[in-house]
Amino acid sequence: SLNDLGVVVDRGGASEDAEALYREALRIRVSKLGEGHRAVGITANNLAAALYRQRRYDEAVPFAEQALRSMRATVGPDHQRAIIAQSNLAAMKLAAGELQSAEQEFRDLLEGERRLQGPNHPVTAHQMNALAMVLNQARRHEEAEGIAREAVASRREALGESHPDVAASLTTVGDALLGQRRHGEALELYRQALAIRRRAQPDRT
Repeated sequence: SLNDLGVVVDRGGASEDAEALYREALRIRVSKLGEGHRAVGITANNLAAALYRQRRYDEAVPFAEQALRSMRATVGPDHQRAIIAQSNLAAMKLAAGELQSAEQEFRDLLEGERRLQGPNHPVTAHQMNALAMVLNQARRHEEAEGIAREAVASRREALGESHPDVAASLTTVGDALLGQRRHGEALELYRQALAIRRRAQPDRT
């Protein structure tokens, strides 16, 4: 009940109040169920997310790690809840500035999605794009460019030329080109991405 109340409060925008509820729920669940329980993973993930929304990234990471351990122990590493927990952990490590560790999480996620979903599935392409964004942030732009271009090709094949996800990956390629000072090439891809977004969401442009 504490966990569920925390979810309701959190969705209402009061993440600090939700944090207190999640902490109490997590304390009870760990004491009664032990670390390796699915319910512990759920509450730990909720607490991590509440801290993330408060931009307390360093504090969020340990709870995201706890959530992933609990999920893997109970439902296995290939279960959707475990994958979501790892995706959250990767995002929180990135926000906390742990680039090397975040990169490894994204690489693990990409490897897993390639195995589970196949190389051209939209979820796999999403992980490609996420990894490329991390590499851009780490200023490894040439490596990012190759992975992001692969994501563009995959998304075009799976979703069509005019899907917003294609625009997202074109932007990631553009960022990689910009980091290499290939300004003209980057500008052209930004223009392509903008055109796709304008067609997809004309009321926002």
